[in-house]
Amino acid sequence: MVFISNKTNSLFNCCTYVNRKTATYKKHKVNAPSPVSLFNVLVFFCLFISNPVYAETKSILIITNDHVPINSQVSTLLKNHFSEKDTISVSVHHYQNISRKQIRNTPAALIIALGIKASKLASPSSTPTLYTLIPENSLQDIGLCVSNRCPKTPKRIANNYAIYLDQPLSRQLNLLTSLLPSTTKIGVLTASFSHNKLKRLQLESKKHNLVLNSKYIKDESNLHRQLNELISNIDVLFTLPDPLINNRTNIPFLLLSTYRYNIPVIGFSKAYVNAGAIAAVYSSAEQIALQISELAIDILFSTNTISNTYFAPKYFSIAINESVSHSLELHLPDKQTIKSKLLLLEK
Repeated sequence: MVFISNKTNSLFNCCTYVNRKTATYKKHKVNAPSPVSLFNVLVFFCLFISNPVYAETKSILIITNDHVPINSQVSTLLKNHFSEKDTISVSVHHYQNISRKQIRNTPAALIIALGIKASKLASPSSTPTLYTLIPENSLQDIGLCVSNRCPKTPKRIANNYAIYLDQPLSRQLNLLTSLLPSTTKIGVLTASFSHNKLKRLQLESKKHNLVLNSKYIKDESNLHRQLNELISNIDVLFTLPDPLINNRTNIPFLLLSTYRYNIPVIGFSKAYVNAGAIAAVYSSAEQIALQISELAIDILFSTNTISNTYFAPKYFSIAINESVSHSLELHLPDKQTIKSKLLLLEK
């Protein structure tokens, strides 16, 4: 009723204005269009401004795993982001409390899946879907890898997108060379989960004038031997997220072994830096949520075609372990200086 009343008042006020203008025309008889033409134009104008365009509200379905802290944080942040938009409504479901059938029949305009379990449950989907908080290697499981990365993957699913967790290798190596410009030889351990990154890491290392030495870990029993062989021929240990190598059991061993030989470690998370790596580039929950919300709004409202299928983290932070750096007698730039340099290198 308020909407109807406001609309009527707007039209009434405008028509009053038309009557005044028409009377003025008759009084002065200025050299202008006929009263009828003027009246028609002004009435059309009144009707136009009295009928504002109201954007359609679009709904978003968020599927998450509340048992994973980062998922829960991002879910809450997303709800806060979207609550500021009058044109978006949001519903959130734990992945165990919603069925695949319910997801496929959702009236939502967009699905946002947080984490691997939620992403696998939601895929494939005919509804526009954004898969997030997943490792890059998991893209193949949801049909979002391009042919040169995942040759066995079928044709991509239309209107499905992903933001993966892994920082770009170029960004990580920019961090390494910014911190340790005199470094020439770096080492990396790979296993089945991370081995497909080795070729790209080799190419990026050459671009940064670095010599890359690698060891493949077939199983955890040969980790100690392979690491000891690697340490003797490197300046820095570069780490990749691989559950076989970098887990709670092995990380203390990796850090102690490298520390003993004054070999700094470049981690891939803030937690790794807290444990003893000298530095890492990572994305916080706030930064991840911001990128998700921006892409979600583009998917829902942008008239431009989104050409990419998957995206690396856009926003990032730098973590430095000053205590370990001092112990290794490394004099590192401050975090803001490093970040500014990395941003400049990515332009």
